Amino acid sequence: MKSNNQNFWLLTISLAIFTLVIHLLTNTNYELHRDELLYMALGQHPAFGYMSTPPLMGLLSWLIQHLFDHSEAAIKFLPAFSGALSVVFIALMVNGLGGKNLAVIIASAAFILSPAFLHSDSLFMPVPFDEFFWLLLAYLVLRLVKTGNKKIWLLIGLASAVAFLNKYSILFFAMALLLALLLSPHRKLLWSKYLAYAFVVALIVASPNLIWQAKHHFPVISHMDELRRTQLVNETPVTFWAGQLLMNLPCVFIWLTGLVGLLFFKRERTFQFIALGYLFAMGFLMLGKGKAYYALGAYPMLFAAGGYSMEKYFTGKLVWLSYGFVLLAAVITGLMLPLALPVLPLEKMEKYCSRASKYIGNWPTRWEDGKNHKIPQDFSDMTGWKELSGLVSSAYLALDTNDQKHCMIFAQNYGQAAAILYYGKPQRLPDPVCVVDAFLFWAPDSTDKTILICVEKTPGKLNELFNNCVETGVVVNPYFRENGLRVYVCHQPKPAWRDYYKNKMRELKDFN
Repeated sequence: MKSNNQNFWLLTISLAIFTLVIHLLTNTNYELHRDELLYMALGQHPAFGYMSTPPLMGLLSWLIQHLFDHSEAAIKFLPAFSGALSVVFIALMVNGLGGKNLAVIIASAAFILSPAFLHSDSLFMPVPFDEFFWLLLAYLVLRLVKTGNKKIWLLIGLASAVAFLNKYSILFFAMALLLALLLSPHRKLLWSKYLAYAFVVALIVASPNLIWQAKHHFPVISHMDELRRTQLVNETPVTFWAGQLLMNLPCVFIWLTGLVGLLFFKRERTFQFIALGYLFAMGFLMLGKGKAYYALGAYPMLFAAGGYSMEKYFTGKLVWLSYGFVLLAAVITGLMLPLALPVLPLEKMEKYCSRASKYIGNWPTRWEDGKNHKIPQDFSDMTGWKELSGLVSSAYLALDTNDQKHCMIFAQNYGQAAAILYYGKPQRLPDPVCVVDAFLFWAPDSTDKTILICVEKTPGKLNELFNNCVETGVVVNPYFRENGLRVYVCHQPKPAWRDYYKNKMRELKDFN
């Protein structure tokens, strides 16, 4: 028994290390993503909440910057480590279901070979941590069911609260698991004082963010309204379920085997709540018109179930199916790898996407605007920022020392602002002003600056507010989503400048 336990941990740790190494070898090949840059900006303004995200990302960013300064490798390490830790908990879940080493290999391979998880675990965003927390909750509920130890509710409450501080969507999964337990033979576990204690623990841990939201008039609501109007309105049940198949396409047979086995086999009635939890989570997200990837965190538990079911039922002459599905997943992921990880230079990525479209269509290069482009949107958002920041830095450093003291840098969106803030740090640029996302909270209510460096595609209102506006540079990068951005340096403000800025800030901050 001791030898089996040692073999389990040796296998599990080896698979986790392999997962970590994959990311460490590839995740710094491109620039930081626009959203990663935003989350790094949050770390310079620690708070109990932000416009579009709870506080955990700001805390993690603050820790990275104070421990490792400006290291991109350190930024990328955390999501990669989250992926490696997910492998460990998938193995633990397989073990809890009763699976052995083959089941661990199948389940872990499904996760490691999933293009969706490879991609998300390469980015410093709430998504990879959210996926891990979904898996952690599923594992803790499994432990609760297996042991009957109702004190585990306290750990579930704590984990749920920390997950809430990372991404609010954990509420959908928590509700799904509770409903699944209620409709299962394990419903008696719900009638416990420890479940009530767990709610109290969760409320206490989450309360700083809840108080922050109330104090700032619940910006999360306005953020979700904007998402619904601009993005989620285009989501349909068809696109949602198509996304579920495409996200983990190479390992679809593995997680479907797990889902079907737990849902319909009488011998698996004990673990049926896992399958029910998945279905309820899908239902909640679909009703809320959530994007397909919002449900990604539900799949690691199905990978565990798939590995367990295949090892248990594909025996004798059927055992080849287990190896066949893993081999098939490896081949498909090998072909799709450039869509998951930044392994190709952008020029080769464009050629790869052009060739791939002949076989799989244009869905990988279809952006939020509904149009087809040269490369996937996420990869387009991982280039151009250094060039933009370099142009702004050159414009700022060309000013004399006195002019620099009276200079404001203004960006049109959080990607531009966060890039200037991050990549402009070595040149000690002043913090850019922006009125989008969390930057709106940090923008001054009024200004006495007389020189403006503005990032825009066209001069817009600049000539109405300044007597002298000169274009000093333009971003030329065909793969950059904002290719053609220009940098303008404006002197000699007109009388309308200060009033225009002050009124605009009052209007935006009152609205939000």
